[in-house]
Amino acid sequence: MADDDSKNDVGTGSSIDTGHAYMIITYILKRKINRIEEDIQWLSEIGSDTETAGRLEYLLDHAMSYFNDIDKSVSWIFKPNRALGGERQIDLIESDEQAERAHKIISNLQHSLI
Repeated sequence: MADDDSKNDVGTGSSIDTGHAYMIITYILKRKINRIEEDIQWLSEIGSDTETAGRLEYLLDHAMSYFNDIDKSVSWIFKPNRALGGERQIDLIESDEQAERAHKIISNLQHSLI
């Protein structure tokens, strides 16, 4: 089999075209940046909603009580969660009922139920 400089073995018996890999990675990173920009915009809008802001503060405090690290806590809040059907914890602070689902996840983590 001849070597092709435009392909790299990914260790699975297949190879990936580096140009294609670059396009895929660029697309994914741009999508993540867009999501972060949307989250920042949304967070700036909820600043005037004291109830939602209060639920966010409580969720962050609860996450901090488990992770003991602000970066890990914020990452967890914004990460899709299988236990929530792929939703992110941050998406659940619109109402007390929804926020309770995220708090239950943290409580389960604290009690090693997940």
